[in-house]
Amino acid sequence: MNPSKRQQLQTLLEAHGDALYNYARIKVNDTAVAADLVQDTFEAAIKGFDKFRGDSQGRTWLFGILRHKIMDYYKTKYKRKDLEDALEGEADLDTYFNADGSWKNAPKTDVPDTHGSLLDQPEFLRVLYACLDKLPLLWKSVLESKYLLEKETQLLCQELKLTQTNYWQINRRAKLAMQQCLQSNWFQ
Repeated sequence: MNPSKRQQLQTLLEAHGDALYNYARIKVNDTAVAADLVQDTFEAAIKGFDKFRGDSQGRTWLFGILRHKIMDYYKTKYKRKDLEDALEGEADLDTYFNADGSWKNAPKTDVPDTHGSLLDQPEFLRVLYACLDKLPLLWKSVLESKYLLEKETQLLCQELKLTQTNYWQINRRAKLAMQQCLQSNWFQ
């Protein structure tokens, strides 16, 4: 890296280092991890500064790098936690399974044994559609578009003029209402 580029980068890092650290500290709630993330951001900035074209402000570029570092941190953290949970759970498997892999005590289920898919049964479909018809029109439209017509969320939001946050709230509430209706009208 030529000396003028090195000076530009040094000035950029010095000007925004504290803001980067404060942002990281808020996002991860751990000062040591925040410091490590900022250090990783600085290393990535040093390696990639020759490719930085200046299409955005230097501060924006640095915060973009930091946001990616924070996302990677959380992905790694949760993958590690899932693995640890799975490994801890292996000891519990002997409680549930025989040596040949069969259940010691088969789990009980509230779902009746229907010998096939519920969606192949006209009686179930009648109850399903009756439950759908009880939903508010927007809720019904969200469920039908997403799960019956299999539309992508972004397209669905555009068609129904919903924000993604509003979509997910409606989707959740509609599924809970459907669950409640099906449990009281089919699974009882």
